[in-house]
Amino acid sequence: MSGTPVPRNPEVASLTRSLKPEETTGNAVAAARYLRALPESNGKLGAVGFCFGGYIVNLLAAVAPDTLNAGVPFYGTPAAKDIRKNIKA
Repeated sequence: MSGTPVPRNPEVASLTRSLKPEETTGNAVAAARYLRALPESNGKLGAVGFCFGGYIVNLLAAVAPDTLNAGVPFYGTPAAKDIRKNIKA
């Protein structure tokens, strides 16, 4: 068997579907900016994500290219075609 397994707990899938895209995007960008601004940070940020997390990495790279220096998405949905050109990570 290959690919991403379907969550065994239907509540997990339901919670994921209930997320509002604009809130998810805003939260990802805010978290990235917060981490980069920490005193312990060297100002660079990388992210790794699997499945939905991969989607978040792709999204973050496209909607806020100034926040992400490196991104590793595994099985994540690509960012929308019209914003892919923004990716610098």
